[in-house]
Parts: sequence; structure tokens; C-alpha cells
Amino acid sequence: MARIIGAGTIIVLDKSNYRLNAAKTFGADITINIDSFTKEEISEQIFSKTYGRGVDVAVECVGLPEALPQALDWIRRGGLYLMEGVFTDMGEIQFNPHLIVSKSLRIIGLSNHPITSYQASMDLMLRNRDNFPLNKFVTHKFPLENFNDAMNTALDGDCIKVVFEPK
Repeated sequence: MARIIGAGTIIVLDKSNYRLNAAKTFGADITINIDSFTKEEISEQIFSKTYGRGVDVAVECVGLPEALPQALDWIRRGGLYLMEGVFTDMGEIQFNPHLIVSKSLRIIGLSNHPITSYQASMDLMLRNRDNFPLNKFVTHKFPLENFNDAMNTALDGDCIKVVFEPK
């Protein structure tokens, strides 16, 4: 989606090499396995790829609140943080709110979207179906009776989207 709407360099961080490889397929320019580097090494990579500025937009999709304080360090002055993944109460975290003020950051929480957005999203994907392998987005399909297998696969990390197939 970032590529479709005109993003420049796209940097993706994850723990799963499977997902990082998929991110490359979907248009990521740089992928970083966060288990392979220290926070300082990741910071060096991000700042070296953004000419020392930091990222314009950080999008959190993992559902881990501790991603927030990490990302605040990597966002450029005047940048934007979109928090979409933490849609259940995952507990509290500590962070320095001064970073938000001193860097003039904008933080936006997103929780689902109105029903009126579906048509526009589907139209956007339809217009771009030849440019991106959208058919590779769903990586695993399970019948409902294999619920446990589906959940274990989703939690394992070697997948993108796990879905149930109706009979």
C-alpha cells in the first residue's frame, strides 16, 4: 500500500525472515530482522538509509506497544507515527513524551475503518493488481475444523495471512 500511494524508500522491520522476504515481494526496499541486530545497529541502518533524517512515516502493524518508544527515535522531525496493530489492551509501556514535542511528531491511532472505505480499497487493489502480487497475500487456508492448526500457523510467523475456507 505504501508503494501504491507514492512512498519513497520503504524500510520494513520484523522478526520473521519469511515475512521480510514477503515484504520485498510486495515492494519493500530494505528489510531488517530485529533479532539480528541491536537497537543501536538498527538505528544506524535506518539513519544511514534516510540521509541522517529518520523516517517520514512509521507504521506499526505488529500489535506490540513496545514498538512505540523504539519508533519514536527513528522518526524524523515533523514525522508521523501510525499505530494500527495494538487493537487490544496489551498493557502499558514507558516512553519519553518529550520526543513527541521536541520532534513535532504526529501520532495517529487507527482502529478498523468505516464500511464506506471498502469500495475505495477494493478499487485501489483492482487498479494495481498487475503491479503487485496481491494473490500472494493469503499464504495459508484452513477449514474451520482445523482451527488450532490455523492459529498455530498464524502465531508461528512463517505466514502473511491465514484464513478459513468455508465449505
